[in-house]
Amino acid sequence: MPKITKEKVGNVTLVSLGPGRWECRWYDPRIKNTIRRRFKAGGYREAKETARKLDRDRLQERGFLPSNRARRGGYTVQRAITAAIRSTRANDTTRRAYSSAGAFFVDWIQRSYPNIETWEEIKPFQLEEYVKNWEQSGLAYDTIRRRFFVIRKTSAFMSDNFGLADIARKVKITRREKPKAIECLSREDAKALLSFARDKHPALYPVLQLQSLCGLRIMESVNLRECDIDLRAGTVTVDKTEFHTPKTRYSYRTIPIPRGVLNSLIRVMNKNKIRGRESFIFQPGGKRSNPGGPWTLNGISPALKRVFQSAYQGTGNKAFEGFMPRKLRATFTSIATQAGAGEMYLMRYLGHAPLSVMGRHYQRITIQDFQREIVSRIERAFSDREEEIFNQGKGQ
Repeated sequence: MPKITKEKVGNVTLVSLGPGRWECRWYDPRIKNTIRRRFKAGGYREAKETARKLDRDRLQERGFLPSNRARRGGYTVQRAITAAIRSTRANDTTRRAYSSAGAFFVDWIQRSYPNIETWEEIKPFQLEEYVKNWEQSGLAYDTIRRRFFVIRKTSAFMSDNFGLADIARKVKITRREKPKAIECLSREDAKALLSFARDKHPALYPVLQLQSLCGLRIMESVNLRECDIDLRAGTVTVDKTEFHTPKTRYSYRTIPIPRGVLNSLIRVMNKNKIRGRESFIFQPGGKRSNPGGPWTLNGISPALKRVFQSAYQGTGNKAFEGFMPRKLRATFTSIATQAGAGEMYLMRYLGHAPLSVMGRHYQRITIQDFQREIVSRIERAFSDREEEIFNQGKGQ
């Protein structure tokens, strides 16, 4: 490998990438990002002269991309989106999401307006038509917003660098006037699900308990470690692990849990092959790169979906058909509210930010408060099958 050398030429950094290959870098304050241009040169002198020219062009604000073809209408729609994505500071995962969203637009513009080839030819009404196309298809507001974000960035990028009109700036995405109904299971359906999972899917039964009876998120549940379980106090702590970071600073919390859930966690810990304070409660096993590690989202989510599909086929209850496992958190919230739990206690128990200044800065909620206002109400809500649901695993 050739040794990479750098040299400052004015405000441009010249970098040698290997025999005959060079790169110039400079910071553009208008897009708040570093511009990179790679080129071939016969030798050091030729490369340095190119760097001097780019520095002069930068000072004269004559463009920052490999060429000024966009001023002549030469930037294709695909190339404009790609250039805008490359100018961002996003990581590789986010850039792939941007590319996927951009591909939707490129496909749509080619089908709807086959004569359009360059970004310069696109008009604002066509972007509005693109947004309406997704709105009429029933796509969620947030999904449309994410897909259109890369189009906004491309429009602003082409405007900043080539003087084109920012055609996406005034395009608005409208929210539905009627909010979508919250999907959750009824108390009776939640009881039936837990009873079915206890008998047919015992390995995932405690995860479902933590979601539907304690309101934990999926990844909060499967990332619990032995050190996060206080058997004496009957509490679990949601904390940062090697594989998971709580969603917000309010998501870090210690909460009491129903006694039957605690019994289930004890049973799971006793069965684990890898033990210790830092060991994870739920270990899926199999051939893994991190033996003893927790479930991944790509592993646990399909597994929980299969439980619901199995419950639907086994009981015929249509409430389980296609039900999303993450909606069990909404199920817990709805059942707790119906049982009389106060909103302030629920928000703190779920790990949400308090709405008021008093709740954020002055009001302290203790474990005893959670036990009285949340856990006791949940236990009473399921009391008619307490022996089956809450005491399962006791003494095993």
